[in-house]
Amino acid sequence: LGARADEIKSLNAAYKREYDTAYHLITARAETLSSALPPPNPVAVEGAKKRAAAIVKKEFRNTRRGRGRTFSAYVDALTCKGPVRFTETISALSDTVVAADMEAGLAPVFMSALLNGAVDAGYDCVRCPDPLRPEDTLHVIVPEVRIAFVSGRWDGDRPSRRVRLDLLPGTDALKEDRARLCRTRKLAGLLEDEAAAALARAKAIHDRLEAVYRPCVDFRGVDWLTGRHSEALAKLSESAQCGG
Repeated sequence: LGARADEIKSLNAAYKREYDTAYHLITARAETLSSALPPPNPVAVEGAKKRAAAIVKKEFRNTRRGRGRTFSAYVDALTCKGPVRFTETISALSDTVVAADMEAGLAPVFMSALLNGAVDAGYDCVRCPDPLRPEDTLHVIVPEVRIAFVSGRWDGDRPSRRVRLDLLPGTDALKEDRARLCRTRKLAGLLEDEAAAALARAKAIHDRLEAVYRPCVDFRGVDWLTGRHSEALAKLSESAQCGG
């Protein structure tokens, strides 16, 4: 590898630059979307919570048990091939899908209230975070009753019904500024496309980097070292559990 050290360093720096570009574009996308929406109207926020509470009361009736558990799983991602949603995962865990629109920016409030209500009622839930804003809940799946609540459009193979959060009281400002919001969302979409393109370039460069060093790696030796250290760590863990 010594003869190709400069090439390896160059490729290593190049793919990292592309990843940095992608991260900056993703940040810009998030900031563009958040700045486009007016501050949440307390009336609209309360309306979203009430809509969630009504659904919880209807769908999760068996409340004579302890508090449910929450598991996390990502089913959406921004990849080098663009945005990806694994609808088959949602379909495997549900028979009915409730799709909440995202136009008014109330979906995270709605999903959080749904999640808390279902867990409080004693149902185990799968929380699916937004990959670009992990603090926000993008979807909630309740396998026991075979129902899923998703943000945005649903293109899967399960029947769905829609919750129009954009029509709640307190969302009038969005209707008055619809043209600007539409332009902003298009801009956010372009930033997302550019981020995916940067990820694709990073992957292509990293593939070239691997093509240089992979022939020089003794993978059998790596496997042997991995097994050796794994055994040592396992013995150390057992010793610690037994009090030394």
